Amino acid sequence: MNAQVLKQQLMALAIYDANDTSLTVEECAAFLGKSYVTIIRWIDQKKIVAVHNKSSYSIPKIQFLDKIIEKFKEESEKETTEFIVELDIEGQVKKALKNIFKEAV
Repeated sequence: MNAQVLKQQLMALAIYDANDTSLTVEECAAFLGKSYVTIIRWIDQKKIVAVHNKSSYSIPKIQFLDKIIEKFKEESEKETTEFIVELDIEGQVKKALKNIFKEAV
């Protein structure tokens, strides 16, 4: 399977998960890197859509789709960079070993 197809399938899975998930205030705060109080304030200010269920909120994750895609791209780029670095190190090690064995012969 080519890397581009795999990347698209993972993106589709992330979007499906976002569409099928609700967050608590605590989870939303962690996801957005904000405080509990900020999330409550944003709910009150209608900056975040939330459904009040008795004593808690249910926050649809799909409203953060842009953030999900941004995080996916960042993670994908980081993993690609780490993979390239690993390949480069592996290549350097192989090259060094070849040189050592050449000198030994």
